[in-house]
Amino acid sequence: MSRFSIALLMFALLGVVAWFTLPNDKVRGVTLALLAMFAVKTWLQYRRQQMEEAAERDRKLEQVKLGRS
Repeated sequence: MSRFSIALLMFALLGVVAWFTLPNDKVRGVTLALLAMFAVKTWLQYRRQQMEEAAERDRKLEQVKLGRS
């Protein structure tokens, strides 16, 4: 299991705990909104990292192809 999967699982777990333990709807909503914001930020960073790694692989592949030509 990747660190990304564990992080999203923890955000979900915190959301469930917040839903069942916070008595005030306003506080619960703000808490869930903050957790959602952090989860989205985590996902965006994960996607950015994946895209950068793919671009780096493409650059290395292109260098190998140019070197052989």
